[in-house]
Amino acid sequence: LFAEFEYNTDLFRKETIERLHSHFQKLLEAILQMPHQPVSRLPLITDEEVQLFTHEWNQIPSEPPLNICIQTLFEQRVTRHPDKIVLVFKDEQFSFARLNAQANRLAHFLRQNGVGPEKIVAISLERSPQMIISLLAVLKAGGAYLPVDPEYPQERIDYMLTDSQAQWLITSKHLKEKFEHFTGTIIALETIEDQLTQFSEQNPQLVNTPQNLAYIIYTSGSTGRPKGTMLQHQGVINLVYSLGAFYGIKQNSGVLQFASFSFDASVDEIFDTLLNGATLYLIDRDTLLSGTGLVNALKTYKITNVTLPPSVLAVLNPDEFPDLKNITSAGEACTPEIANKWSKGRHFVNGYGPTENTVAATVHLVDKPIEGATVPIGHPIHNVHVYVLNQSMVHQPIGVPGELYIGGVGLARGYLNRPDLTAERFVPNPFAQNPGQRLYRTGDLVRYLPDGNLEFLGRIDKQVKIRGFRVELGEIEAVLQKHPGVKNAAVNAVKTADNEVRLVAYILPENQQTFDLDELKEKVKSMLPDYMVPAAFVTLSEFPLTPNGKINYRALPLPQFDVSGEIKEKIKPRNTLETRLLDIWKEVLGSSNIGVTDSFFDLGGHSLLAMKLLTAVEQQLGKDVNLVN
Repeated sequence: LFAEFEYNTDLFRKETIERLHSHFQKLLEAILQMPHQPVSRLPLITDEEVQLFTHEWNQIPSEPPLNICIQTLFEQRVTRHPDKIVLVFKDEQFSFARLNAQANRLAHFLRQNGVGPEKIVAISLERSPQMIISLLAVLKAGGAYLPVDPEYPQERIDYMLTDSQAQWLITSKHLKEKFEHFTGTIIALETIEDQLTQFSEQNPQLVNTPQNLAYIIYTSGSTGRPKGTMLQHQGVINLVYSLGAFYGIKQNSGVLQFASFSFDASVDEIFDTLLNGATLYLIDRDTLLSGTGLVNALKTYKITNVTLPPSVLAVLNPDEFPDLKNITSAGEACTPEIANKWSKGRHFVNGYGPTENTVAATVHLVDKPIEGATVPIGHPIHNVHVYVLNQSMVHQPIGVPGELYIGGVGLARGYLNRPDLTAERFVPNPFAQNPGQRLYRTGDLVRYLPDGNLEFLGRIDKQVKIRGFRVELGEIEAVLQKHPGVKNAAVNAVKTADNEVRLVAYILPENQQTFDLDELKEKVKSMLPDYMVPAAFVTLSEFPLTPNGKINYRALPLPQFDVSGEIKEKIKPRNTLETRLLDIWKEVLGSSNIGVTDSFFDLGGHSLLAMKLLTAVEQQLGKDVNLVN
């Protein structure tokens, strides 16, 4: 047989066609050897490529000391640098010794009250040193911490506390009313201050191992129930040793703690800083969300290292921050424009990783201008293995999309109280030399580039990233469908002109005449975190359907993100100031149909867009305002 490949050299490189030729030949050989196998199970890639995928591109340059717990590594830092400032909050500074002493007192108290290995302690505190002290204390006591954002809707807070079976809850006295349904022990820190002085400042005896639980993070669930992901000490230690140096975190580094405590990016920010001997700067929530608060914090504290979502980086000016040398973009897909803007003269990293793999799985250092349409998500970090596979778990060739599977020491133990979902998402590793190793099915569509970098292409399922948070659209649909006035509901994620991802809810009411959309919105806000509340609600008389009778999501109408369910007269600006403000709103929200009395948040606005809005107001009008105003 003779085969000849003819191709357009303007579209294809010679190396690409040579790979295609070898894959075609390999497929023909496999058909002859295994004529009864399904095509999806036939190998395409050569033995050399198998070696490349399973070993060279998953190579582990150095083995970090994994046999250690988080608190032990922190205590080693305390011994080496007792007087170094490790934590700053407003005008308050904590040395390693002071932070350790306060955490030790609380840890001894917790252990006396029964906290130990595999015991879950919920923490619900506002941004403060007490938040850091509490999580260190839980780990020192041997337990695992569960972050509960006090800003979450009451129903979600109650569900997390009940589902996790947490026996203790550390909080503040003024937040106690949020936990009236909690059946465990509530520890309001202000009420035990005198008691804590009676406990030792010495390090508690180590009672846990690197394989014990360190923390639990709840993420969105497709069934309408959030799922608790269980992470172990060894994953955090691997993260710190892998990325501390790569992120440029040194003893003289100043790191901003930006992410919500309930979002796993905070794990990286906190422990990469504390365990590498740097200084962590905490900023209260109101300051972070004000128009100039983030800008002022970066300048005032001379922050050198920060991890921010691309949507925040997009509204900041790199020239304003000469001290900011190390930037990590994470939580959302980074655009080439943002990467090129921030990588000039700086150490800019595009990071990727699901909660199920201890924050990070792959990283890419942008050390030259990005000319393509996407920014690669890079190579795996130490002790992490990645594979691009088809539905039959067969390797996909370079350039061919497949699902990303992740293995290694950073993998979560699984989902709390969800053995069915754990078995579905964490599967045996067919490429492992040792039995018992697993892979996590990410649901992310990626492909290998010729240089070994991974390119992120999107999701396979109905999961999206909103402001850095992973959201299951099915969970929002389930909440909408529980409402008695809703016959059916669908939720789509759509991109605006400025690359902003927003959620749109499509409602099929039981009765068009009596349906109260405003009441539904309020109900949704009471049940879901703000990042999961749709930016727009559209009522329909019927859903477009596919030939097999399912909702045709692609045929759902696109709103202008100002759909409120009823037609209201738009109030025009009455003076020059209102005209200028309205122009800023239109630019930020990406909509022209806005009146001066409209609600920013009803039009699809959220906290990150509010930061963009307030920054624009200051730049264009010279007025420093915040969200309270």
